[in-house]
Amino acid sequence: MRTDTCDTDKELFIRIAEGDETAFIQLFHLYVPQVKPVITTLTKSPLVVPDIVQDIFLRIWLNREKLIEVKSPRSWIFSVVYYQCFNYLRKQSLINKVGPKLAVMQNERPEWKESPESVLQFNETRKFIQQAIDDLPPQAKKIYLLSREQGLRIDEIASSLGIAPKTVKNTLTRASTAIRLYLQQKGVYIPLILLVLEINNFS
Repeated sequence: MRTDTCDTDKELFIRIAEGDETAFIQLFHLYVPQVKPVITTLTKSPLVVPDIVQDIFLRIWLNREKLIEVKSPRSWIFSVVYYQCFNYLRKQSLINKVGPKLAVMQNERPEWKESPESVLQFNETRKFIQQAIDDLPPQAKKIYLLSREQGLRIDEIASSLGIAPKTVKNTLTRASTAIRLYLQQKGVYIPLILLVLEINNFS
């Protein structure tokens, strides 16, 4: 069973390395339910899960050329998970509490290595995404951040703001399209699924 899964993951990795967005979406749906509990356990903060998930899969997409060389896709993905959680905890000054354990876990999965160029590309892309969000109309920005940063579902956002679910859905679609267009104008292309994160739908 594990061999079959590994072969399937390798096939997805090859397709993603070639820029296949459909394969990336499949990988996203396959692994988000697996990485969510790990992120929650390591960070002790469910609210940060959507942002960390976005960053994990953004790194995978930006480093997609490497995927064709990966021998164990699952280990590679979880090494990215530990790397991103380590970064979050370090920035939150929490690394002394769980850092040693996380460092050991990360060392057990040595496949993930990031070049200075990759770090620069990731940081630049995150900066562009934030700029695009900041340029959204106030209501659209609020709805988008409730979806992305708090992981709220469409019905939860609608209830919180006292508006129709259809309005929320349409606003999220327009916001995501606007963000993606902004990124494309900056020469950055990322799959739309990274901009529409209803993480609570993945369990």
